[in-house]
Amino acid sequence: MMLGSTETIKQAVMAGLGISAVSRHSVTLEMATQCLVELPVQHFPLLRSWYVVHHRSKQLSPVAQAFVDFILDHQDRVADLCNRFLKKHFVEEPPD
Repeated sequence: MMLGSTETIKQAVMAGLGISAVSRHSVTLEMATQCLVELPVQHFPLLRSWYVVHHRSKQLSPVAQAFVDFILDHQDRVADLCNRFLKKHFVEEPPD
């Protein structure tokens, strides 16, 4: 089954129609209220690629262009900061 939104997926899982892989951030409330539970799965979390995009025919504002330039000039540093943020807020450390 293929569903279109995270909310639809959560509702389907809560209705007992199956399981799904979604962002932990998107199910914070459902996990806190124990409507949904997290299953331990090897090789999770999945890593994603992120892209900087904008409308082809629109000119970026100076601030937006500076942001893009910063990201492109400091890709490794930005990636490290993003990974540290995700690890701290969304990825639990395995128990010792």
